[in-house]
Amino acid sequence: MNYKYIFIASSLGNARNIKSIIDKDEELKKLAYEIVVEFFNTELLDCEFNYLVLDLYCDEQLKYLKDKFSEDSVVPVEFIHTDEYSVLAASKLNLDYEISGIEYEIAMLFRDKNIMYKALIGSALSVPKRWPSLKLAKVPFVVKPVNEAASIGVQIILDRKDLSYEVSYDNSLIYEEYIDSDMFHIDGAVQSGELLFSSISKYLGTCFDFFSGQPIGTVFWDRDEVIWGTYVAKIMDLFPFPDGVFHMEVFQRDCGEIVFLEIACRPAGAPLNVQIKHTHGVDINALHLRLRAGISIDNLLVNIRQPLKCAVVYYPKQTVTTTGNMEMFYDTQLLKSQLVEGSISLDSFTLAGTISNSNPAVKFSLKASSYQALKSDLGDICDFFYPYYKLRLEEYI
Repeated sequence: MNYKYIFIASSLGNARNIKSIIDKDEELKKLAYEIVVEFFNTELLDCEFNYLVLDLYCDEQLKYLKDKFSEDSVVPVEFIHTDEYSVLAASKLNLDYEISGIEYEIAMLFRDKNIMYKALIGSALSVPKRWPSLKLAKVPFVVKPVNEAASIGVQIILDRKDLSYEVSYDNSLIYEEYIDSDMFHIDGAVQSGELLFSSISKYLGTCFDFFSGQPIGTVFWDRDEVIWGTYVAKIMDLFPFPDGVFHMEVFQRDCGEIVFLEIACRPAGAPLNVQIKHTHGVDINALHLRLRAGISIDNLLVNIRQPLKCAVVYYPKQTVTTTGNMEMFYDTQLLKSQLVEGSISLDSFTLAGTISNSNPAVKFSLKASSYQALKSDLGDICDFFYPYYKLRLEEYI
């Protein structure tokens, strides 16, 4: 029998990313493993992986997967989720095989926004106001699916005239207070209930902005460290974190109050994970895979450096073509920050194609000794891209 760890990815791009991480990691590549790939609503004409499913949320597809393992004499050691849409499938399969791994009840806590919300009711932590029905919701409010991610399906309702037919009749939606405040993401790693690592970062733009055609960015935030540390400790007391990496999003009102939005038990996607790697020297994807597989993570955290003031920004593709001189990104005399990495044409660029955080039109990482230097450079960059992108990222710092 072939005993193997089974990593589950909800896209071919993520599966290839997982394979790349494993191949580069001296400990992970010792594992006997397979990668399961979901290709929901996409075509896979050429795929190097052996185990493919149409839909990770379909029980028949999971049964098909189990039958394939049986045919190949593969005995799963543990099903390991690698992204948001593989969490529930991994928990269901672990339960079916009666093996260790993330449990279904815990997976639901981190996937279902209603269950997640109830976990904070009665605590001292603030949550957005919610209404039980569309009829009772007070403008402005946000409509969002109960179990989606990356702002998919989210609508901001500033006027009831903005309501669509789908919003009016879909019972799986949440109606929540619209909070027009600074948004932060908190990322960390947990083992046996102990917090091993955490990072506080501020969004420059948001996922909602990005998929609306505007840039998204993130910058490491070292202000009010005691306040943020206390908040993370309170969250740790409320949620039974499985071993691995988590990603949390919160608002901070002008008065300083932190308002919980949601939490996930998986690594953050790009550009957030890129910024964490540049800021702290920590690869949260490799960290998550090792923790889930029970492999020592000591050498991944031993070299955590003093955090750098680092910002990572992605500009989405649009159906626009423009030209311009991008020498400021490559000439240290023109930048107050240091360009850590970038994917920008020097003389011209085409902003055309499908909006995707895995293939943005422009992406770059900047580090500096001060937030003022980052702010100045981001201002110049925003000037360059205007009027195609109107979001002013420097206003967030």
